[in-house]
Amino acid sequence: MDFDIGKVFERDVDLYVINKFMNDSKFKALFLERIKCEDYIVHKCIHSFSDENGESDITIILKNENRKIGLLIEDKINAVAMKKQYDRYKLRAKSQMKEGLFDSYYIFIIAPKQYLDSNNEAKKYDYKISYEEILKHIKGDKFGEVLIDMAIEEKKKGYSVVENTAVTNFWKKYYELVERNYDMLNIKIHDGARGSNACWPIFSTPIKYIQIFHKSDRGVVDLTFPGLARYRLEVDDLIGEKVNEMGALLKPTGKSLSVRIKVPIISFKSDFEKQRDKVIKCLNAIKKLQGLIKEIDYDKILELKNRIKKWSNKMWCEKSKDSDKTHNKKPKIKKHNPLLSERWQGIVREDRVSWSWDWKVSGGED
Repeated sequence: MDFDIGKVFERDVDLYVINKFMNDSKFKALFLERIKCEDYIVHKCIHSFSDENGESDITIILKNENRKIGLLIEDKINAVAMKKQYDRYKLRAKSQMKEGLFDSYYIFIIAPKQYLDSNNEAKKYDYKISYEEILKHIKGDKFGEVLIDMAIEEKKKGYSVVENTAVTNFWKKYYELVERNYDMLNIKIHDGARGSNACWPIFSTPIKYIQIFHKSDRGVVDLTFPGLARYRLEVDDLIGEKVNEMGALLKPTGKSLSVRIKVPIISFKSDFEKQRDKVIKCLNAIKKLQGLIKEIDYDKILELKNRIKKWSNKMWCEKSKDSDKTHNKKPKIKKHNPLLSERWQGIVREDRVSWSWDWKVSGGED
């Protein structure tokens, strides 16, 4: 029997591993043997378990008559390793142990052997299991064999970079400066060669999916909120004062909304030392944006977004009912949403809900 899975993603492997823990005692034993434990049964499996210290790809909680243990598993195929990812796993595990989720913990990384041998962050993990080892333990599971084998090949194929030596060296010194003087910033680390166009360092924040982009060739740093561009004015009502105080501005960037600070333009193709002072100014701006995250109530922003969506859906349903009553007649319905500021007005038209606002105020697209 042949399987055509297509491209394999880490999530595919995550869910497969969880399934094997639940249904295959030999697979479970592969992990328990590493930590010299036995006679444990699976108590709970959690995918993408996150807190203020980041996210664990796979969390397996096992128990016996006396205690519970937690296996926190990082899964990598070919993704860039986050700065101090292993350290954050330890912080997360200690916090969850304190909360009573388990009595002790063990942190694993699973990945193709090539990744484990070459990635500096991966070498920090106490317990490592390669995809190749997993493949030996799932013989006879046709789907699993195809999935894991394709994941291994995905790593081998990787992405072929045409290296620009000057850019690679600049990135290396950029990382070193962040590591030495800006330890509070969580920069995404990319080991190895860099191409000529690689010039946007990315920093993670305590809030999942919210990142800071250093757009070095444009001379800006952006704290980016996905999917909020259309709610700019409402977000401005919530955080505009804090944004103005730090000399930043709200800027729609595609479908996202960014808090933007202007910084010096930097060339990653040029000498780092000659631009060191400019880089420091940029990193100080990023530090400001990181601090802003702690001052704003992001839950209120998400709540606002969800409430507006619910109101839009309600208007759409009302419009549909009216259309059914009048058959071919399609009246326009104008409603004022009390949740929106005076600068906004939702207008239900024949086939959509459209939002109108002063384009000059919104700032347009990036």
